[in-house]
Amino acid sequence: MCSTGPISVATWTERLPYDPLKDLAPISVINTFPLVLPVTPSLEVSSAGELVKLSQQRPGGLSYSTIGAGGLVAFSAEIFRLQTKANLTAVPYRGGALATAAVVSGEVQLTFANMSDAVAQVEAKTVKALAVTSAVRNEHLPHVPTLIELGLVDHPVESWNGLFAPAGTPQPIIDRLAKLTAEMARDPEIKKR
Repeated sequence: MCSTGPISVATWTERLPYDPLKDLAPISVINTFPLVLPVTPSLEVSSAGELVKLSQQRPGGLSYSTIGAGGLVAFSAEIFRLQTKANLTAVPYRGGALATAAVVSGEVQLTFANMSDAVAQVEAKTVKALAVTSAVRNEHLPHVPTLIELGLVDHPVESWNGLFAPAGTPQPIIDRLAKLTAEMARDPEIKKR
């Protein structure tokens, strides 16, 4: 089981002891999820477009929490910054929960948070969700528009988890695992969990 980072992002940002294209055989994507753009509730914006304008008007711009260079959170923020010309400064934190907590406390004004770090905060109204990074709205936050829908970015950014086997695994085994994974994805009880 592997996520976006070690397979797609890390290949461009660090030296790895493996080559995901040569050393791994893909079986199936398990799930995908967007990042959420939450802002501190005290920030007087109600849309991602207003956020961009505020960052451009405010001396020094706005700060966002990130969980380190080279990760999907940092890439999402950088794509957003470049495509919108927002004036943003990164502030590194040691993990997604801490980065989101920094938005809740007002240490920083915004972040691009993993769905798992953001949903509970959005539901508790300790942050305001302005957008998600997927191509379509997310079922867990259906009232939150996408950055693409808002015309602010050109491409979706989503995290994913996938199932892989060692390169050279016989194709019948790969096919059987892929079939079982697809059957699990259609199972209502598994979907619910």
